[in-house]
Amino acid sequence: MTETIGGLGMSPLECLVVLGAVALVLVRWLPVRARWPLTLAASVIVVLSGLVLLEAGVRWTMAPVFVGALITLPFAAVPLLRQRAGRVTWRARWWLALPGSAACLGLIAAGPVAAWALPVPVFPEPSGRYAVGTSALQWTDPNRAETATAEPDDRRTVVVQLWYPAQQSPAAVERAPYMGRTEDEASTVLDSLAAHFGIPGFLLADVARAHERGVRRTGDRRR
Repeated sequence: MTETIGGLGMSPLECLVVLGAVALVLVRWLPVRARWPLTLAASVIVVLSGLVLLEAGVRWTMAPVFVGALITLPFAAVPLLRQRAGRVTWRARWWLALPGSAACLGLIAAGPVAAWALPVPVFPEPSGRYAVGTSALQWTDPNRAETATAEPDDRRTVVVQLWYPAQQSPAAVERAPYMGRTEDEASTVLDSLAAHFGIPGFLLADVARAHERGVRRTGDRRR
């Protein structure tokens, strides 16, 4: 889910969730005839898109969007359900509803702003005649202690990554992770960076999702 629209830093599915959440907020201010179909459509969009994102791995930047939608949904749906059941409904005065609508819109807008400010890095396609292959080599010296950690059993380790011209691979072949040989290794690197700079780790979580343009050679060596 790293393909984004323009400079928004969000995938099409994430944009759908944002639009659905905004629609739920605006339902209260629309003519009566438009409220029911828009509420139904927006709810379906948010729920189905949210389930797909959860399956694929939802980003933290979407959290305020989902929170805003969950807060708004009861206020949008319950009066309409009561009305269709022939029961008396109560609607808040506009001057009472306006601050709540503004607060929910602000909460929902925080998601796209965060996605724009802290996007998943996307790298340009190689401009040369060859594709790019990459491989990582790791050497561990059993006779030298690792001074960068507090673990007494850690040994000095050096990791080297190489890039080289390669043949074109099928488009479906997954590109190499940007921050490590595996997603777990990337998460470890980013956790260390977050601790070093004294910032919450989740702010860098999307960087762990980034993939470079090189294709990883299988069987990277460790010595």
